[in-house]
Parts: sequence; structure tokens; C-alpha cells
Amino acid sequence: MEISLIGMQSAAGALQGSATWMARALKVEESQIVLLSDAHRIDSRTTENQRLDISRHCDRLQLQINGLVQLCP
Repeated sequence: MEISLIGMQSAAGALQGSATWMARALKVEESQIVLLSDAHRIDSRTTENQRLDISRHCDRLQLQINGLVQLCP
């Protein structure tokens, strides 16, 4: 996907790096969807390890979002 966006970026004369940023943003969105799905499966039978995995996923997602924000002009 990123390679395709980079090709379109070059053809359109877009700012350099915007395709990479967009590809990262799409990965963040995908990660958000996975996290939401995992969070919806939490119930009384969920183990502590599963809850910790979800919490770690949330932390990684926040780091990805912070990285995207820092790349914004």
C-alpha cells in the first residue's frame, strides 16, 4: 500500500513523505480496529494475561498515534 501511495504522490507532485505518513496512519487505524475487537471480547472469563495484552496493545497504539502527531507539520 505504501509503495502505491508513494507512486501516486510522485505523480501528483504531493509533499514528500505524505505517502509514508498516510501508510502509517492506515496501520494505526487497523490497530485501532483490532484493539476494539479484542476489547469487545472482554468478559468475566478473560484472564489477567489477556487483559494485560490488551493494555499493552493500547500503550503501543498510543505510541503510534504520538509518532504520527509528531510528524505533522
